[in-house]
Amino acid sequence: QQRALSVAGGLKHTCVLTDLGDVFCWGANDRLQRGTVLAEDQPKVTLPANTRAKALACGIEHCCAALEDKSTGLVGTIACWGANDLLQLNNNNGMADSATPLTSNPNLGAISRLACGGNFCCALGSAAGNRLACWGDNMVGQLGVDISPSRTTIQPKVDTTGVVELYAGGAHACVRRQSGKISCWGFNRYDQIRAPVSDAYGAVHDLTEAFDSIALGLHHSCGIRGQEVHCWGRNQAGQLGNGVAHRRATPQILMGSSGSALLFDDLASGGYHSCAVDR
Repeated sequence: QQRALSVAGGLKHTCVLTDLGDVFCWGANDRLQRGTVLAEDQPKVTLPANTRAKALACGIEHCCAALEDKSTGLVGTIACWGANDLLQLNNNNGMADSATPLTSNPNLGAISRLACGGNFCCALGSAAGNRLACWGDNMVGQLGVDISPSRTTIQPKVDTTGVVELYAGGAHACVRRQSGKISCWGFNRYDQIRAPVSDAYGAVHDLTEAFDSIALGLHHSCGIRGQEVHCWGRNQAGQLGNGVAHRRATPQILMGSSGSALLFDDLASGGYHSCAVDR
């Protein structure tokens, strides 16, 4: 029996990556986001021959997996399926949705991290001088370059020195360095990347604080510093956890009823909410 290693959710579908490198998806399939044209529940996605998935991420109506070549052990290829109207599948041969995973090689060396936002994805690899690539929708600079129509593989204008983690939100993305320092880019209407108003979309903004980990929602962001949860950005649904409904560019510490900070070890954000775990 296979064991689940990770779970990724889109708007109306969910996929799971197993310890054998298989991917199974269930839920809505109107954009072929389950990786099948069949109607059965929990279908297994048919990945390219002689490969297995090592990382999985989903956007609103598409998913991507980083593939390991079973012969060489190299994780250097991306396979994506589902919606493709904004080049979410990183495919230069048209913009049709696809149930069949479409493969691409972003030339990143060994891919270590994969993250998908609403209609875009980014991957982090080991190649010198070309460690980060993004593709898909770029109407608000979520690929880390100046605003443009949708793009296939492009390198964001961010210094990747020391980068160890990669995150994607609705239309913004961030990297975290080994030092804990964070750099973000993309949509900032609600201060979710805390960039100056004068900054153009696509410009990379460095946060002043260091974080142990972060999580990105649709229009808000959160991070953990010494087990304290800090959130900033849009807040009309209370997604910052500070008891008010106004957006904030200054990180808000999640406080308990006693007035002291609540302490957590892990964090995840959805569209309009976040959850934290004390292990």
